[in-house]
Amino acid sequence: MAKEEILEFSAVVSELLPNANFRVQLIALEDNSSYCKSDSDSDSDSDSDSDSDSDLKSSGSKLNSKDIDFISLIGKSKVIAYTSGRMRKHRIRISVGDRVKLEISPCDMTRARITYRFK
Repeated sequence: MAKEEILEFSAVVSELLPNANFRVQLIALEDNSSYCKSDSDSDSDSDSDSDSDSDLKSSGSKLNSKDIDFISLIGKSKVIAYTSGRMRKHRIRISVGDRVKLEISPCDMTRARITYRFK
């Protein structure tokens, strides 16, 4: 069984929760928008109707279900995150307002792992 693709995002910590959890707000950056397809990609794929079951048409561009999850996540994006093992090991403190890097599994888009705190 193949390993799932991990999505990386930038975020800002908005609230501290019990048990070393954080509520974070995702930030829309150029790095994050690379997951979305451009309109030029959709024009070349518009002839094929066989894979239209897994793809949806929205605002002139063709989107996969993963892209739709990403767009909806950026729009109203409050995600619960926890610190990774290395951050716990080295006792890196996180407070409200810190910019962090997250890893999110495509299976559960409501939970994330904080892997880096920007200075």
